[in-house]
Amino acid sequence: MLMTVEEAIAVGLAEQQEYHEIEYKGRYPMKILLSQIDPPAWNSRLPKAGKDEEKKIASLGESLKVEGQINPIEVEKRGGVNGDTRYELVNGSRRLAAARLIGWTEMEGNVFEDRSEAEIVLRNIIDNEQREQLTSFEQAQACLKLRDLGLTQEDVGNKLGYSRQKVTNLVRSYVALSNVEPLLNAWRNGDEALTTTFLNELASKDRYPTTEKKIEAFSARKEELAALGGKRADAGTKRGDKSKGGKGASAGYPLVQKHARVVFDFVKSKKCPAKIGEARVDKEWVISLINYLVGQRKTPPNGIEVAQPKPDSDE
Repeated sequence: MLMTVEEAIAVGLAEQQEYHEIEYKGRYPMKILLSQIDPPAWNSRLPKAGKDEEKKIASLGESLKVEGQINPIEVEKRGGVNGDTRYELVNGSRRLAAARLIGWTEMEGNVFEDRSEAEIVLRNIIDNEQREQLTSFEQAQACLKLRDLGLTQEDVGNKLGYSRQKVTNLVRSYVALSNVEPLLNAWRNGDEALTTTFLNELASKDRYPTTEKKIEAFSARKEELAALGGKRADAGTKRGDKSKGGKGASAGYPLVQKHARVVFDFVKSKKCPAKIGEARVDKEWVISLINYLVGQRKTPPNGIEVAQPKPDSDE
């Protein structure tokens, strides 16, 4: 039976409302008193201190004063003492710190309820990774956390956009160094000697069967780097070369633009078709390119050429 225009509009609006309810199930925006917000139970981003971090928070505070709050923080609603409502912060630590710095008493937040720990942890990891790429140490801890919450390493890779090999190497390296406190601390602090390649070597029981052997190898690598003037032993360019070809994709390109993240999330979602654009490019190829651009894949997909650094002249 044919519908009138009015009936068609009514059906369309009903379907749109149903889609909206599914898309945002469990989430509602509201103003939240800062005094009701507690820190995250677990955070993929390690706590930072020092003047650089203070400057970032102060700068963000000035931005909040001038432009207001553009992006809401994300919280999980919790029960409090004597029935008082509390909210556990999931994402937005810097925004919250900046708001407190400038004297705000409340902020806009997206409130969720009744999510599993795995869902909350995953949201924290993905948001942090998209705003500023996690260090390899933070990525390793994130993979282990999700694995402890019941995800397989394949599931972890699929959820975070990491290759299965990357997840395996990160977990293997962390487990191998978990009882070697000097190396674990050096990795946590971003020691340049502990490259991905060297971490994989240290994880080998055949090559470095004891804690002492691992520490000796690390000390030798540090001495080698010092002799080279700080140049990474596995770097492909000479010190001072600032060409993009020498940078390599493994360092990653932090993507903080809101719209870029939206596009990337969509391409990786099930809503994105298998073929993209007029050229009908395979979705998997596009995902591989995205992972390369953000540093989650070491080599570009087929068809992408990377500029090579020019050889040093003799002059």
